[in-house]
Amino acid sequence: MIHMVREFMPNGLPIMIDGIVVGEAVEPESIRIFPIMNNRLGYPFYGYMDPDDLGKKIASRLTTVSQAHSD
Repeated sequence: MIHMVREFMPNGLPIMIDGIVVGEAVEPESIRIFPIMNNRLGYPFYGYMDPDDLGKKIASRLTTVSQAHSD
């Protein structure tokens, strides 16, 4: 079974982020960032395409969110 975690509007930003949990952590290569425009999701940006390690930072945040809600 695949476990996915999502966060809408983190820190008030108009985006949705999600990723796939493998074991106890979110895989950085699985993260996606969707812009929210006029209450609709735009086309995603994929974490594996990021040269600046944004995928790792978002995966870490989503891992924290996932662990907080699994307790």
